[in-house]
Amino acid sequence: MYAQFNNFLEDISDPVYLMDPEGNINYFNNAARGVMGLDREEEPAGFTLSDCHPKWAEDMIREEAIPFAIENGKWRGESALLTREGMELPVFQIIKVQHTSLGAIAHLSSIFKADTGDCFKRARQIDRLTQLETLIRLSKHVLNENRRVGVIHRVVSAACELTRGNIGLFCNISSIGQVSIESVSDERIRDSALMTDIRTLLSAPKFVENLTRRKSLRLVFAEFSYYTETGGNPPGDAGSNRLKHLICARLTESREDEPAVILVGNSDDVAFSPEDEAMLIHMTTFTELALRHIKAHREASRRSREMELIFTNLKEAVMVCGADGSPIMANPACIASLGFDPTGESCRDIARQMRLQYPDGSRVLADAMPYVRALCGESVIDERYYGYDENDNRLVYVISSTPLYREDEIIGTVTVWRDETDLERLTEQLISEQSALETIIRSAPEGIVVVDRECRITMVNPAAVRLYGRDVPYGRPLVDQADLNLLYPDGTPYDPKDLPLTRSVFNGEDLIDQEIALLLPNGEWRYLLVNTTPIKNYENEIIGGVGVFHDITRRRSEKMQLEQDKDLLEKRVAERTVELEGLVETLNTEIEERKRVEQRLRESQEELLLMSRRTLEALEADKQAVAKELHDSIGASLAAIKFSLEDRLSSMQSVPDVDTAPLEKIVSYLMSTIKETKRISAALRPATLDDLGLFATIDWFTREFTTFYNNLKITRDISLQESELSDAMKIVIYRIFQEAVNNAVKHANASNIHLTLVRYNGGVKMVVKDDGCGFEQGAELVATDPLSGHGIEGMRERAELCGGRFEIDSRQGGGTKIMVILPF
Repeated sequence: MYAQFNNFLEDISDPVYLMDPEGNINYFNNAARGVMGLDREEEPAGFTLSDCHPKWAEDMIREEAIPFAIENGKWRGESALLTREGMELPVFQIIKVQHTSLGAIAHLSSIFKADTGDCFKRARQIDRLTQLETLIRLSKHVLNENRRVGVIHRVVSAACELTRGNIGLFCNISSIGQVSIESVSDERIRDSALMTDIRTLLSAPKFVENLTRRKSLRLVFAEFSYYTETGGNPPGDAGSNRLKHLICARLTESREDEPAVILVGNSDDVAFSPEDEAMLIHMTTFTELALRHIKAHREASRRSREMELIFTNLKEAVMVCGADGSPIMANPACIASLGFDPTGESCRDIARQMRLQYPDGSRVLADAMPYVRALCGESVIDERYYGYDENDNRLVYVISSTPLYREDEIIGTVTVWRDETDLERLTEQLISEQSALETIIRSAPEGIVVVDRECRITMVNPAAVRLYGRDVPYGRPLVDQADLNLLYPDGTPYDPKDLPLTRSVFNGEDLIDQEIALLLPNGEWRYLLVNTTPIKNYENEIIGGVGVFHDITRRRSEKMQLEQDKDLLEKRVAERTVELEGLVETLNTEIEERKRVEQRLRESQEELLLMSRRTLEALEADKQAVAKELHDSIGASLAAIKFSLEDRLSSMQSVPDVDTAPLEKIVSYLMSTIKETKRISAALRPATLDDLGLFATIDWFTREFTTFYNNLKITRDISLQESELSDAMKIVIYRIFQEAVNNAVKHANASNIHLTLVRYNGGVKMVVKDDGCGFEQGAELVATDPLSGHGIEGMRERAELCGGRFEIDSRQGGGTKIMVILPF
């Protein structure tokens, strides 16, 4: 087989060689040996891609063609062979991957076609120096544009001029591989057949994938079919306006922007050269620079606007001074604070207008102004000054001033000040209100205690001192407050960490009406009701706590008296309870007797249930016996009589003038009697139930019933095996199905009945549904003999005797649904 393959390659007129994925060549066919100048017997040992291709083609094959072929199975494109004399031979190259039977790569086969028709006609003869001069001129033209739309439009026109293409496009590639055309060199051909070919090629997933993976791509018409079957010039179209050559280059991707591609197409017979591709790559570089410059300029403008907005909307007054101390910029807050725009004013005029004073009341001279000091290299941070407005109202300023440097040289200052006049007024008001609050606390009748974040006592009112009956340990640690003798109501000493006020400070709890006891130095007991809450600052941090103590000693004494009265009442209740216990004991005896009666009743019900089950079993056995007797005895006897009469009748027919009509009528009566006997036997107990099983019996019953009732349709949906059912369960299922069908036809005039038998929760679920007239649930029809198997209660009885559940759902005019669930 391998020898036949080699003979096949030797007979091919196109050059062929085989190589491994690293580019080592191990076989040439005769045509390739002729191109390379090798003898027939010369082995290709040691040959690599560099021996067969020029440098640019070798790099392209190693970096693009071989990886692409390994990933996709095949690569096709423009290449060149290098003869032994050093001459480049343009070719169209196809690389295919050959695999072993185990899926590994055996080798890569490369086929070359030198006669490519329209693919490689003579390229344009362009003076490369002229082309470079054109590139420089067009690049300057692109870089001079300051709008993105203008840059893209100029780039498209420049790409066409540079490569002498018929049409140029600027495309964007989305993250999901969709290509959108942003600009076209000539809007007049946007709806032409040439644009249709380009759009078809851009919609090919393989083509888009190559655009996103490669820096540039150069194709001819023969290669378009690799990407799409509809691209290029269709056969038989002699028009000259269809796409035949293509060259494109991708802009460098960035994290923010989608990849963009400059594409140039040609509809004549002259292909683009590698130099054209290189020129287009250079053009993309200039395009990237122009777009980045526009983006950077836009970002700088945005940041400048942001800084301007921040400067304008600052609440603090900001003034920027130059190197001579004169203001060159001021925000609206500064202008509002000064009452005038200080821009262009002298340093001394501003000092005179502000009328600044030190906190001690002395005047701030112009040379000591904060921004003047900052010009000398000093940083002024949050210094407090006083000033006056036009109505001589005192103002409070907090001023900071910082020097501005450029290469270690002070070129100006930035001065910021806050008007804290209102803050100072609020502080004074707060001090006044705090003083009033302290007065209220001191005069309050309840004891009030205030502690800090370490639970050290910082303030108590006189009422609290009176309650404690001793000196209060101001500012002392928590462990030193044990001398206050605070106890639980039962007399157990408090752990200081469990005190209500401590819990509020350390745990943030709000405690209400916590009762504590206090042992006074004279040995008396005092009982207090305390409410505590944490004190928080504006950042919601706990900085202390406050407790309000109310003396409940007298109320507690009254409460104890009430408890004594309660004990007396409970004693009387206990005496009454003893009397009631006798009555309860009598009732318990009666209850026990009733339980015994109920137990006997349950046992009787179980015996009745067992008797019913046995009765049903006996009834089925009797039906089976009667049916067997009817079928085997009476049926056989009737059949024998019929055969005898028929034999006698056949012998009499040969005798002339004998009237055989009475005998024929008797035979007809016997046949009817035999059929009726069989029907009665089958109704009592179908023989198929014992011989063929439940499913066959259901099929027989359905067939017989629908034969008698022509308008009735019975469907079945059975999804379990008959071997899973016991004999008793088969009888129950059949009898319920038989009764349900009879009721649906005879009483509900149903025309459609559906039976479902499926596995359900470790058992069997049976559903019989009809489209009859239905009935009201409260008007169920019950047969006089439920155990006979007739009537709804008969079906329910059969299901429950097997440990199952029976449900029926019906309404007037809405059909009836019977569901039975039986355990295995």
